[in-house]
Amino acid sequence: MARLVYNVGINDLKGDKTRPNGTDCPIYSKWSQMLQRCYSEPYLKNRPTYRGCTVCEEWKTFSNFMAWLTKQKNWEKFEVDKDILVPGNKHYSPETCVLVSHDLNHALAHFNRGCGVWKRKSGRWSCDFRHEGKRVNLGTFADREVAVQKFIDYKTKNFKDKIKNLTEDETSDLEKTKQGLLRHIEAKYFLNEST
Repeated sequence: MARLVYNVGINDLKGDKTRPNGTDCPIYSKWSQMLQRCYSEPYLKNRPTYRGCTVCEEWKTFSNFMAWLTKQKNWEKFEVDKDILVPGNKHYSPETCVLVSHDLNHALAHFNRGCGVWKRKSGRWSCDFRHEGKRVNLGTFADREVAVQKFIDYKTKNFKDKIKNLTEDETSDLEKTKQGLLRHIEAKYFLNEST
């Protein structure tokens, strides 16, 4: 019996399309990295946010994942994302995944972080937001609630601007991705405990 990839994956195309022309196949890399994020204990120790993530039974077989992936527009330049369409999702499947650029995937992770609101030694409340790699000071306020609202308003505006300016160069399915990102706003998923 063939060895399983990360104890769950079945490479049913071994020796066929897995390593064309003696180089690593980008499809196999995307598949094995997805399995690694879900099922590799050393990986999960370093990245605990992936703990609890799963892959659907269909995609545990390489040829099934390959069939789905190669039907996606511009699949070669995109990453598989599991939580843009469904905020908080931890399951990789054809119904829950979309392909997005590294920059969009990275931007969403940063939207989900932010800097937040904290109390200064003076007793006043400050709030910051990280935007395009730079820290933006949103001000200092007497009331925590005012600082939190300022943070939420700024973060929401930036998130909406990102959605509005999204292009086909950033995703395999523009409309599904925009709708998914809007669900993040509706669910206030991108507002985390930093407030």
